[in-house]
Amino acid sequence: MKTRMIITFFLIIFSIYSLAANEKLDLKIGTYENSPKIFTDENGKISGFWADITKYIAGQEDWEIEWVHGNWDQCLQRLEKNEIDIMVDVGLTPSRQERFAFSNETLLLSWTRIYKKEGSDIHTILDLEGKKIAGLKGSFDLEGPEGLRAVTKKFEIDCEIIEMEDYLKIFQAIENSEIDAGITDKDFGNINDINFNIEKTPIIFQPAHMQFAFSKDSNLAPYLMKRIDARIKEIKHDKNSIYYSSMDKYLSGHEKITFFPLWIKIIIAIIICLIVIVLIFDFILRRQVVKKTAQLRKSEEQFRLFVENVPGVVSIYNWYPDGHRECIYQGPGLKDIIGEELAKKIDRDPDEYIKLIPEEDFKALDEVSLKALETNKHLDCEYRLKVDDSNIKWVRALFSMIPQENGVILWQGIIYDITKHKRAVEELKKRMKELEIFNDATVDRELVLNKTRKEINELLKELGKEPKYDIVE
Repeated sequence: MKTRMIITFFLIIFSIYSLAANEKLDLKIGTYENSPKIFTDENGKISGFWADITKYIAGQEDWEIEWVHGNWDQCLQRLEKNEIDIMVDVGLTPSRQERFAFSNETLLLSWTRIYKKEGSDIHTILDLEGKKIAGLKGSFDLEGPEGLRAVTKKFEIDCEIIEMEDYLKIFQAIENSEIDAGITDKDFGNINDINFNIEKTPIIFQPAHMQFAFSKDSNLAPYLMKRIDARIKEIKHDKNSIYYSSMDKYLSGHEKITFFPLWIKIIIAIIICLIVIVLIFDFILRRQVVKKTAQLRKSEEQFRLFVENVPGVVSIYNWYPDGHRECIYQGPGLKDIIGEELAKKIDRDPDEYIKLIPEEDFKALDEVSLKALETNKHLDCEYRLKVDDSNIKWVRALFSMIPQENGVILWQGIIYDITKHKRAVEELKKRMKELEIFNDATVDRELVLNKTRKEINELLKELGKEPKYDIVE
């Protein structure tokens, strides 16, 4: 056993050394049809968000890539058999981690939505009873830990689940009334649902981290994962990188176009003619600027006084599609809830705040957040913060969510410390329970006394004497 491990280790080292020595590395990469994330365009070229990122990384690393096309299930089988080196757009699940190796960096955060034909009466997960629902064969949507099969089994829903080869066929089948509903990932649905006579439902589930996947039997996998993770970190931190431009192009539903039509040139000429007139008003404008600046400073001071004195923490941050958060503003009140040391740690890395939330509370918060994002974009949720093993804090979060460009969500709101309130409620429940026990005991005692008094009165009557007790029923 030791000999085999040593040989494997040296094979990996040798492979990495060989990669550094060669000019080009030839890689086979799996692709399937899932527009706009990955698809074959009208010219027969592989395009989409994942294609852009993969081509960019290959160019930076001087790799030659060959796209190997197939349906989703075929691609996963090829990867498992080491017939291809990399598969794109793979949702991370425990069962898939047993079959494949995964990069550490998440490229997208996705979830699944159920679509129906227009006018259908499907509104909740329970409405799927007795229905025909289609999903992508072998996909995360169907087979994931919170996929369609798991969800319908959990709710004991008797429905027929049909496997199809791609998402377009699912939408076509819904439109043609061949099935009652279908599931797709959010990015495909958001771009393509307008092309079909179908409706999106409010039923969403299965949040997923989408990553690159590799064959576990490949000696190249450790090297590929290391280089791809490094490149993803670079482009995610550069706001002008291919990551953000491609996301805007494919996942925001439009492509930015810059051009200078003739009417703009005419306006420029008119502006030049009006410069002299504008200068006359320059003094007035300067005074207005001074006035507005003073008002802005006053507003900033009022905002500062508000956030420093509000009984909670004012928080403003961006939530990116890949799941990470970027803090824009964090009020000073956080240290009053979790302590100054932890507050400083969160100032350096906002994701440290998430680590304080117990797993079950975070899952509930994540579900409420996704639901709020799809409905009224207002979040009201209570959850715990584990400061340490002996110190658990309860907080209430009130946030509004404002969608921005590139799929970014701006969150702004207040977090309140409700620990005292929670403890008071628990104490009140405990006290009420004690009173209920006391009341039950007292009532039982009175009933026994009444019964005894009745028996004494009956005995006195039999002895020819007057009853001694007045019985109150």
